[in-house]
Amino acid sequence: MRKKTFAPPTPRSKRALALALSAALLAAGTAGAVTLSGYDLYVKDDTAKGGAALRSDTAITRTDIDGLSSNVVHTDKSPYEAKGGAIYSDASVSLTRSGKTLTVKSNQAQGKGSWRDARGGAIFAGGSVTLNAGSVTLQENKATTDSDYLVEAFGGAIYSSGSVNVTADGALTVKGNGADGKETGGGAIYARNDISLTGSSVTAQGNFTDGENNSNGASSYGGALNSGSGAAKLTATGEVLVTGNSVRKMTSWASGGAISAYKGITLEGGSVTVR
Repeated sequence: MRKKTFAPPTPRSKRALALALSAALLAAGTAGAVTLSGYDLYVKDDTAKGGAALRSDTAITRTDIDGLSSNVVHTDKSPYEAKGGAIYSDASVSLTRSGKTLTVKSNQAQGKGSWRDARGGAIFAGGSVTLNAGSVTLQENKATTDSDYLVEAFGGAIYSSGSVNVTADGALTVKGNGADGKETGGGAIYARNDISLTGSSVTAQGNFTDGENNSNGASSYGGALNSGSGAAKLTATGEVLVTGNSVRKMTSWASGGAISAYKGITLEGGSVTVR
C-alpha cells in the first residue's frame, strides 16, 4: 500500500493557488453560465490588488457570467486598499449575457483603519465598465470604511476610472447599494467619466452615500450615481424611476441626493419620476 504525505500549504503556495484559480476563471469558456459567489480576499501585500473572484492586469471580457454574489475584498494593512469585491482589473471590465439575466448582489469592499480606502463593492476597473444583458440588477452592494480619519468609499457596486455603460433589453434595476466612509461618492456607481444606464425600464432606488463630518472636511456626492468629470444619462423606452436615494449624515460638502455629475444629468423615458 502506497502512502503520500503532503506538507501544509505555505502562505506563498496559498497565494499561488488563489492566482491560479483566478486565471482559470478568466480562461473559462462560454459553454455554460457561471455565478461567482462567496469568494473572500484579504489584501495584505502586492500579490493581490483586489477582486476576490477575478483579477487581472489586463482587460476582463466575459460572456458566461450571470451572477456575482456575496464576494468580499477587505484590508487593514497599510498602504493597501480594498478594490473590487468580486472583480478587479487594471484595464476594462466587460460582462455580456445576451438575452439572459445578470445579477450583481451583496458584494463588498471593506477598508479598515486610517487610509484604507474602499472602491467598487462588486467591480473595480482602471478603465471602463460595460454590462450588457437581457436584464440587469445591481443590488445591496457596499463599499465601506470604518476609520475616524479621512478615508474614501466610492462606488458601492461599481468603480471605474473611465466610463460606465449598463444596458438591458428589459429592466435595469439599481437598488439598495451604498458607499459608507468619511468621503464618499456614488452609492451604486462611481465613474471618473460618463455614466449611461439604458433599459426598457430604469430604476434607481434606495441607494445611499454615508459621509460623516470631521475636521478634515469630508464630502459626499451622488447617493446613487456619481460622475467625477463626466455626465450621467438614464434612458428607458418605458419608465425612468429615481426614488428614495440619499446622502446621509452631516457632511462638510454634499451634492446630489440621487445623482451628481460634473457635466450634467439627462433622464429620458416614456415617463420620468424623481422623488
